[in-house]
Order: sequence, then C-alpha cells, then structure tokens
Amino acid sequence: MFNCLDVLFLQAMNKQYSIIKMAFVLIGGLMLMGYNTGSPGSKTNAPDEGSCGELGCHGTGPSDQVMIFTDIPGTGYVAGNTYTITVSASYDTIDKYGFELACYTADTTLLGGLVGNDSVTAFSNSRRVTHKLGQTFGDDGKSWSFEWVAPSAGTGTVTFYTSVIAANGNNQPTFDDLFIDQLSVIENGTASISDIQKRELQIYPNPAQNFIRIDGLNYGAPIAIFDMKGNEVMNGIYQNQIDVNDLVHGQYIVKIDFGGKVYSKTLMKQ
Repeated sequence: MFNCLDVLFLQAMNKQYSIIKMAFVLIGGLMLMGYNTGSPGSKTNAPDEGSCGELGCHGTGPSDQVMIFTDIPGTGYVAGNTYTITVSASYDTIDKYGFELACYTADTTLLGGLVGNDSVTAFSNSRRVTHKLGQTFGDDGKSWSFEWVAPSAGTGTVTFYTSVIAANGNNQPTFDDLFIDQLSVIENGTASISDIQKRELQIYPNPAQNFIRIDGLNYGAPIAIFDMKGNEVMNGIYQNQIDVNDLVHGQYIVKIDFGGKVYSKTLMKQ
C-alpha cells in the first residue's frame, strides 16, 4: 500500500511530467508556426545554397517543375525598372505550400530588389522572399506574386532560383514534396550571339512530362521540335516555357533559332 509520502511523490512526478509534456507541445507548435511564417533562408537550391529537402527534412526530392514566371520582355530587363515575378506550383491533392526565392548574378553575387507585400515577406535586406503566415493554402496549387526592382546597368544576366514545399498535412517537416526551378534573364542591350554561344543552353526538366524551359534563352526565339524521323511535330516562339503535353513518349530534337544560328538539343518525353 502507498503511504502519504508515496502519494506526494507520485503527484509531484505527474506534475513534472505534465510540465515537460506541455513544454514539448509548445516547442513543437512554435516550430510548426516557424515553417508557416516563412523559410529560414538560403533554401532556394541556388549554387552554394541548400534546399528544404536536404538531410531528408522535407521528403526525398527535389523534383524539377516550371514555376517562375515574369513580365520581363525577351529583350531583357532595364536597370531600375520594376517587374512582376510569380512563383506558381501545383500538386494534386496537396493544399499547403511554402517557398523561398533569391536572385543571383553570373558571378554568384546575391542581388536585392525583391519587394514584400500582403502575401510574401522580403528579408535579408530584400535579397530573399518567402511566404507569409496565412498565405500557404491553395487547392492543388499555390501562386505568389511580388515585384522585383532590376539592378544597376552592367549587372548582366541574372538568375532567379526557387524551391517550393508541397506539405502533406501531417504537421511534421518530413515526407513532404520539394520542387525546384530557376530562370535566367538577360540585361537589355548586353546580350549578343557570342553571349549565347558562351553559355550552354539547357532544356529542363529533361526527361519532361508537361512543360519544358530552356535555361540561357529569353523570350522571342523561334523553336521547332522534330521526331527522330525528321518530322516537325511542333513549332512556335519561345515564351518562358513550352507545353509538351501533346507529344507522345519518346526522343525528340529541339531546334532553337537565334541570331541566324540554329542550336539543337535532345529532349526525352515521358
């Protein structure tokens, strides 16, 4: 039988256990709140940066998805002008998302000029942007739009990098899906044929399912896609991305006409 001292000891232990349990609940809630209020930073998958998928934190990704859209013309950005950047991700059955975006020069200098608003927060001296609390929900997809002030003249080609988390709703930072994207834009008046020749044109994602994007190329270039028998199956003017949903599975040749020269790249359609 328990004596009075035993009863008091058990009561004290139960009280201590309750306090510890409450502490863990509070800490866990604060951690989840932290994820809801934005990225901790340096998680865009840019060179020398990590992503929210590292060390298995948010799933086993990343996977490529075309997600960065802008109103920057094909002739390039003009120093000091303001443009709209949109990050738009989609994933069936997922309704909670988060993101971070940053912009780098060709020599990996982190640029500023990102402007926060009601749905996004600009941080690190306007060099990064992420979602705000309450701006993470969307049915099968989520988009965030914000402004970017172009850097000073002579900066040259810049690249936007983003990573997006599609959360599975288990209130844990594990086993979610991670998507990444990057988009390079030239500075108005600085691009030439030699500039294009110096940097490798890359089609991504490759293999592709729905859309492809050509890294190192801006809008306005004529594009044609041929099957392996030499038949042209698609053509048009490059405008940020190419819809390849209608292509059957197999290998194709993408021909890019720029400045009187034709560049050929191989594409695998899944």
